[in-house]
Amino acid sequence: MMNEWHLLLTPLAVLAVFVLFRFVGCSSFTSADPVTAAYDVAVGADAPVSYWRLQEPAGATTAKDERGLGNGTYDKAASPLAAGAPALKSTAVNPTVVETGVAGPPPLLNLLAGEPPELSMRVRGGFVKVPFAGPLNPPEFTLEAVVFPEWDLSKKGSFFCVIESSSPLATEPAKAKKLGYALYAGPDNPADPSSPYHWQFWVGNGTAFVRLKTKLPLAHPGPNENGEINPGPAVGPVPTYLAATYSATEAFLFVYDENRDWDFVKYELDHQTYKAAGLADLFIGISGPTRRALFSPPGPNQFLYPFNGRLAEVAVYGKVLSEPQIVSHMGSAFHR
Repeated sequence: MMNEWHLLLTPLAVLAVFVLFRFVGCSSFTSADPVTAAYDVAVGADAPVSYWRLQEPAGATTAKDERGLGNGTYDKAASPLAAGAPALKSTAVNPTVVETGVAGPPPLLNLLAGEPPELSMRVRGGFVKVPFAGPLNPPEFTLEAVVFPEWDLSKKGSFFCVIESSSPLATEPAKAKKLGYALYAGPDNPADPSSPYHWQFWVGNGTAFVRLKTKLPLAHPGPNENGEINPGPAVGPVPTYLAATYSATEAFLFVYDENRDWDFVKYELDHQTYKAAGLADLFIGISGPTRRALFSPPGPNQFLYPFNGRLAEVAVYGKVLSEPQIVSHMGSAFHR
């Protein structure tokens, strides 16, 4: 059996499986665990439907889709961007900002000597808008991004959109969104503004737009070998890799930064039915003007939930990435 594995696995796959075993244990990467594949190479090898690196230089207006399906447009909401009623749980921004060609500090990815810096976009009311395309709304999928939050994490109660493709029902265009998917940061308990910020995966089930909650009890609650308790998918002020996977039977959220133990990376979510958005543009960095609020009442048709920070390496896959694939992306992002 072991000989068969040695014959079948490439060196990178061996590394991914090795890391995967550490994923379910308590260890983490060390300087002795290099990953040689550049991040964009690792992503490209797994064939996303669309892949917006958001690496355009300062002043760019077009966000290139590396896969050629749909380029996006950099834009920003008009200043000032109102938060709306407190029930909307959005933030006000004045002035609104979209900056391209931002290199940091900190760098979003770890690079080898001599490689060009990892560029990103910085937004506070800015966004990328991608025209609707059916392949961006598949029945099973993976969403992926590298992000750096820049808002004050001590100021609780708001939601921040990473990526969203959502819509109301075609028969109810003036009502709340009930279709699609989204990645957010927001209070773990929306009813408690003092609850900590967690990364969140939302889907439309045809009746409502709902968060897929972290399944409890956690598979690895801790403490780990360092005495740390599993923080859940908590938001930290550090460059962070995010991935969400959805299939007909399972959904998972992956959250990784260099401070996390491997036991505190993978979170199984309570599964709900997902129904794809219809004829809706995809937005990166904000919830688009016809998407409506996450909470009742549905709220005005305005931009909501602006991300505050840097975004890069956004990808949508028309399939569920395997755990070794996701782990190899994490390694390429932070351990080269």
